[in-house]
Amino acid sequence: MSEININNHYYYNNQLRPNSSNSNKSFYFEISFPLVISICCVLPLAALFFCIVWSLTFDFYETTSTICHGKENVKNYFPSVSVATGLLTPQRYIWRFAIAVHLTPRFLIAYGYYTTHQLIVHGRNKRRLSALACTSHMVEIFSLAGLSFISSTENFEMHKYCFISFMLSATIHMITLCFLYYLGSRGDKLKDFPLSLKLKLAILVVNLLAFCMALWFYDRHNTHCEDGVYSLFGICEVVVIATNVFFHSTAVLDFRSSQIALVSASV
Repeated sequence: MSEININNHYYYNNQLRPNSSNSNKSFYFEISFPLVISICCVLPLAALFFCIVWSLTFDFYETTSTICHGKENVKNYFPSVSVATGLLTPQRYIWRFAIAVHLTPRFLIAYGYYTTHQLIVHGRNKRRLSALACTSHMVEIFSLAGLSFISSTENFEMHKYCFISFMLSATIHMITLCFLYYLGSRGDKLKDFPLSLKLKLAILVVNLLAFCMALWFYDRHNTHCEDGVYSLFGICEVVVIATNVFFHSTAVLDFRSSQIALVSASV
């Protein structure tokens, strides 16, 4: 029989069991959970950095040129994320590969948070909040997959709906997680909660501000067709993505002493 150990607890047949004695357990492998989280955060950031640098260096005109209300040659100096990652190769290949590799471990992170919250928060409404945080995290992951593998040039409508779903679910997840950590920190059940909560709140504020600015620049570009405005929109997009990744990277603090293990156990 097999078990998975996350956050120093064993999950066997969907039941939580404390990590008491490992004398009768044979480990197939064991890996640091913070290491997995770090890889999941580095991959999309590194891929995004590569796509932007490559686009600006080798495909500057193709990735920065825009047409607004039939007006061509609107000058811009920075590509949007969808263009930098989905329009040309090899950027499209690098971005989709990084997203594909990092997606599956993120479901473990979502489940790890869910089981942790079930342990540290009490009451039906609080447990519903933990379920909401987990569900919104899952929707965010699926929406990111849709955004990455359906580019705006291939299917603009589907790409748009995936973007709306991504931003909505990501915002709900971040706000809900901050609230859950606020509830957890009041009970002093995990000593890293205060630092983790402060980081999450700061990143959330920057993320929401950058998103609002991106909406404003996008609307201004479509309304006035001014030079450089779409570039500012692209920069705000990068800030939104980076802060989203940084928010998820705080899981390194939340699971700093946790391991993922596959073991054989006699029941």
